[in-house]
Amino acid sequence: MNFWLNLFTPDTWTRFRGHGASISGFRPRLRRTAYESVKPGDLLFCYLVKLSRWSGVLKVQSEPFEDTKPIFADSNDPFTTRFKVTPDIVLDFEHSVPIQEPDLWNKLSFTRELEVGALGWAYRAGIRQSLVQITKENAEILLAVLRQQQQTNTLYELNSHDRKHIA
Repeated sequence: MNFWLNLFTPDTWTRFRGHGASISGFRPRLRRTAYESVKPGDLLFCYLVKLSRWSGVLKVQSEPFEDTKPIFADSNDPFTTRFKVTPDIVLDFEHSVPIQEPDLWNKLSFTRELEVGALGWAYRAGIRQSLVQITKENAEILLAVLRQQQQTNTLYELNSHDRKHIA
């Protein structure tokens, strides 16, 4: 089993959930990784860009396929390389876990050496593109935190900046 980063904007996360949370899609430039590396049984860790929050875990259920049916956009959907998925954890915006939470930031290998909120931190952390492989160590940390959140349902208030991205 491998572990992968799956980026969503607030809009694509809403659309994903609105379409049954059963298909995850990626841009054509990621087709090679999708077809050569991602396999059924792998886990996709969902991260909300613009909100900097972890929002879910999806289990890949199929080989990749191409489909232009609009899911993530009203028309000309750019995420046409797709997988059937089963949601393991799906959190709404207010319950998604901010990456700056100490239990995450200070433990994940790609952030623990970075200053919280430093300019360009996401680039240096390597979380600017989907289908970046996540180490088993980081996957275990994320899975534990997200499973705990699924049980406790801790509220993480959205600030005005966050709300602009959701509207």
